[in-house]
Order: sequence, then structure tokens, then C-alpha cells
Amino acid sequence: MYKLPMPSDAFVTFRIPTDLKRRVIEIAEETQRSMSQTFILLVARGIEAYDKDGILVDTRPKNKPSESPEKPTAAKKQTKPRRK
Repeated sequence: MYKLPMPSDAFVTFRIPTDLKRRVIEIAEETQRSMSQTFILLVARGIEAYDKDGILVDTRPKNKPSESPEKPTAAKKQTKPRRK
């Protein structure tokens, strides 16, 4: 189990969706923690769950086709060799 305060000696830089950041800020305010502490706790708990269950599942709802259109895939044409 990870407990705060724990020494923070490494930097991690990555992009996240705006709505996810907003939710982390909400949780930080509700729990009276900094955003950094909240990220550490959420990641630590996620790792604990992964270590316990051995699976990593994306539980986000799938996008509807109207929300996120898929890129059309190029169909491969099957051509017969030409006779000379």
C-alpha cells in the first residue's frame, strides 16, 4: 500500500483529456489535497488493483459512431493477373 507523504523524486509529463483533468481537480478539492497528491493516490490505487486482479480494463463507455467517426479503411482490390 502506498501512503502519503511519500518522497516525490521523479517527473512524469503526459497529456490527459480535459474532462479527466477536471474530475481530478474536483476530487482534489473534495479531499483537500493538491492535484499532484491526488494523481499519486489515484495511480497508486490503480496499481494496487492491477496487482491484486492482474488485469487492466478500460471501463470508459465506448464512443458512438456519431460521436467519433472511424476513419474509412481502404479496401484492398483483388485483381487477376493480366494475360498477354
